[in-house]
Amino acid sequence: MDIQTSHICNLLSLELIAEYYSVEASLLKQYYTELYDDTVFINALNRKIEDCQPFYSEGLFSRKDIDTVDWFGNQRISLYVLIRLLKPELCVETGVFYGGTTAFILNAISKNKTGRLISIDLPGNNEEQMNYARHSNVGCSEIIPDGLRTGFIVPDYLKDSWELKLDDSREVIPQLVEPVGFFSHDSEHSHDFILSELNLVKAKLSQNATIFADDVNWSNGFLEFCVKEKLYPLFLTDNGKGSLKMRLGMTWMNHPNNGKQEVTGSSTK
Repeated sequence: MDIQTSHICNLLSLELIAEYYSVEASLLKQYYTELYDDTVFINALNRKIEDCQPFYSEGLFSRKDIDTVDWFGNQRISLYVLIRLLKPELCVETGVFYGGTTAFILNAISKNKTGRLISIDLPGNNEEQMNYARHSNVGCSEIIPDGLRTGFIVPDYLKDSWELKLDDSREVIPQLVEPVGFFSHDSEHSHDFILSELNLVKAKLSQNATIFADDVNWSNGFLEFCVKEKLYPLFLTDNGKGSLKMRLGMTWMNHPNNGKQEVTGSSTK
C-alpha cells in the first residue's frame, strides 16, 4: 500500500473512533495533524533507526529516512490520538520489542503534560525462548538483537514518563496499584494468553478506561473477552503490515452500549 493511501485510511479510522467515543472527528484529526507535523519526534526516531541499523535492519529499520509517521501504521496513529483525547493518568502496555508503540504513547503523554506509561515485556533473545515470543507466528524477526535493548527506538527525551518491566505480564499486572486508564495489548496473541491478560487487568481498570489490542485477528481471545463481559468493541484495519486486514480492536469500559445483549443484523440468501 502506498503511503498516500495509508494516510487516507488513517483519516477514515479516526472518523470511526470519533463516532465510537461521541466526539468531533475534527478534534481527532487535529491531534493527527499535530503528530504529522511533529518534526522533533520524526527526527528523533530517524536518529534511533540509524543508530540501530548495524544491529537490526528489518522493516522500517531498512530505510534511511522516514518522512512521515504514516509509515508506522494505523495502530500507532490511533494510539497517539486516543491518548491525546482521553488523557489517562496511567497507561499500561504489554509487548514492547523495538518500542514503536511505546514511543507513540510516550509522545502523546508528553503532549498531554500528564500521565505515565508502564511497559511490560519478556523479550526473546534465543530460539528456545520463541515459545513465549511476542508474535509467535512471526518467528525470530522479533528476537532482541545482540547489542540492543528492549525499546531501542524510544527517543531519550520521552523516557522520563516511562517505566519498563522485563517480566511476564501475568505476574506484573496483578501487582499494579494505581487504576489503569488505558491498557494496550501487543504481547503474545494466542487465545489463552490474551484472555489471561485481559482477565487480570479487568480488576485494575478505571471506570473510564479503554482496552486496545493489536492483531486481534490472530485469535478470538479479544472478541471472546468482549462477549463474556458484554463490552461494545470497535474493530479497525491496520495498514502497518502491508495490507488492510482487520487487526485492531478496542473497547471503552464506559461505552453506553455496554451490557446490551441484543444482537441485530441481516442475512442474505
